[in-house]
Formats: sequence, structure tokens, C-alpha cells
Amino acid sequence: MRELRGTAAAVSESRDAESVRSRIDALLQDEGPDRDGSRTRTRVAVHLQDHYRASMHASLAYLDSPEYDAFVRRMERFTDLPPWTDAADHRADEEQTVLVEHEDCLLTQRVLFEAGEQAFLDGGDEPLLWRLQGREASTPAALRAEIARRATTVGRPSHHRWLR
Repeated sequence: MRELRGTAAAVSESRDAESVRSRIDALLQDEGPDRDGSRTRTRVAVHLQDHYRASMHASLAYLDSPEYDAFVRRMERFTDLPPWTDAADHRADEEQTVLVEHEDCLLTQRVLFEAGEQAFLDGGDEPLLWRLQGREASTPAALRAEIARRATTVGRPSHHRWLR
């Protein structure tokens, strides 16, 4: 478990930057071809680059390390084992997808807010940033409802606490 946490800590900010970039690209795509999102995309890219450059280098260094290699080898042996119970037979990502989506949505909102705030402080105005943030802000309620729905299907009380 310690190694899993270490791996997550080593690569999480880089993964977050890629996730946010992907989500913002999708939001801009939804804006339609008549809107020029290049200025907004550039502002967000600069913001992400400023915040995540060091973490990307650290992630790459970790992924090239002997510690990560050993961790992957242990995980490969672990995944070769059969599930411990029938309930564990379904894929974990079915449950994790909604939780990860929720976290990514909150992170994207924060990045859009920070980029918009910086644009304002720089004397500019980026209404598209604020509109994208508003669209992203409407998503978590539906995701929380899905998390709650999934929590009711879980048999163990400890899982209920984890999913809420």
C-alpha cells in the first residue's frame, strides 16, 4: 500500500494536468466552431505549464526508477491472483470511474478559476474561461448522485463510508 501511495504521489500532478487539458479541450470543442477558443486554450496551457512543469519531470524520473520497476513487478504478480470473492470479480474501474470523474471535474473548475483570475489580474477578460467554469460547475451534482446510487448497492458498511 505504501508503494501504491508513493506511485500516486509521484505521478498525480502530471496526470491531473493531462486530465484537465483533455477536459478543457472537450469543453472548448462543445463551444462550437464559431467560437475561437485559442486564446483560452493558450492561457490554460500556460497556467498548467507553470504549475506542473516540475511535477512532470519528477514523474518521468520516478517512472524510470528501479523503485517503480519493482512496484510494477509486484503488481503484476498480484494481478495474476484470482479474485478473493465473487463480488471482487467485476472490474474495479467500474466503481472508480465516477469517483475519478468527480475529482477531475473539481480540479478542472479550480484550474479554470485560477486561469480566469490571472487573466483578470493581468488586465484582460476571458469570458470564455468563466463560461467553461460554469459549465464544469454543473457536473458534480450529477456525479455525487451517481456515487450515492452506487453506495446503496454496496453490501459492506465500510464501503458505504468510502463511496460517500
